[in-house]
Amino acid sequence: MHPRSNTRRLLASAAVVMTMLAAGTAAAAAQQPMHQTAHAAAPQLSAISCSSATVCEMLGISGSKPEILGTANGGTTWKLQSVPKGIFTLNGISCPSVTTCFVAGAGASAPDVLATMNEGKTWAIQHLPAKMYGAFAISCHSSTTCEVVGDSDSGSVAGYVVGTTTGGKMWKVQAVPSGQEKLYAVSCASASVCTAAGLNEAGKGKVSHTAAPTAIIRTTNGGSSWTSRTPPAGVILGSSLACPTPSVCEGVGYLATMATEVIGSANAGATWKAQTSSSTKVVLEGISCKVSASCMVAVQDRKSFTSISGEVLVSSKIGGPWTPRLLPTTDHAPVAVSCATTTICELAGNNSDVGFVLRTTNGGKTWSKQVLP
Repeated sequence: MHPRSNTRRLLASAAVVMTMLAAGTAAAAAQQPMHQTAHAAAPQLSAISCSSATVCEMLGISGSKPEILGTANGGTTWKLQSVPKGIFTLNGISCPSVTTCFVAGAGASAPDVLATMNEGKTWAIQHLPAKMYGAFAISCHSSTTCEVVGDSDSGSVAGYVVGTTTGGKMWKVQAVPSGQEKLYAVSCASASVCTAAGLNEAGKGKVSHTAAPTAIIRTTNGGSSWTSRTPPAGVILGSSLACPTPSVCEGVGYLATMATEVIGSANAGATWKAQTSSSTKVVLEGISCKVSASCMVAVQDRKSFTSISGEVLVSSKIGGPWTPRLLPTTDHAPVAVSCATTTICELAGNNSDVGFVLRTTNGGKTWSKQVLP
């Protein structure tokens, strides 16, 4: 098992740790030792990517077995797909077309990418450069162009980025500015413009959560060079990031107090601003933006550690305002959302250790529950 890949969300922030312990999300389940076992219920879910209104792929874990599920009919039916042997962790997914998806994950001793070019009928392992230690997130703007972010096995913890322009036939290490400790999120608005976020370095691998713990880097030339951007002061930005255009990015942020906020930039990442009131009782899990003025955030409303309700925040304007919309009362802990259009979205979550999927066709005003295998 790849130890650092299996600590992706636990390392993101103390808020994420508390969320996992309280809500039992799929990401937390992925941290446990891996043993091949069959599942008797729907898998716990962790990530979802929809390339169209009908085609989506989803990641989960059943017992200790990583799972990929797919739908080609808008979630009317979901089918389990075959995960190649030797893969133990699935961290992030990006589907740039209805036939093509890439997954960042890990095998027994090193990070890998899984790729399908036939709607999930088969998945192939693509090995990443040897010095990459953890592959935490992936963003693919096309079937040939992707970026993977994580950290390196260089003797000291450091942010690491690899990219491909060949659909994964070859992955190349890209130079990033110094001072990155780990990169947890990436979003590519075009083949050349991508933004990544994570934690900065504060001496010997330790992280300061009171100064400027966030690392934000940006490329405008397909990864040939990355430059640092000014992070929001005192905010840990990195658990989820969505950049629908080269100038607009939205992200989920955590404060040192473990309060959560939506953080956004409308000027190519030059400055970032909080767009929602911070709260220690609301956990923002994932964000999806189809166009610059239409975004949705998956939210866990923690009234207490045992009382959790699910909702989404939706925005139809750059920078908000953000409007909360409740999920069905039986669905408590959403973890990821993917919007194929401004109104059609799929949301994945977990009730205790059982996954659920919801679909909206009206921008989150109403939701229908879907059946998982």
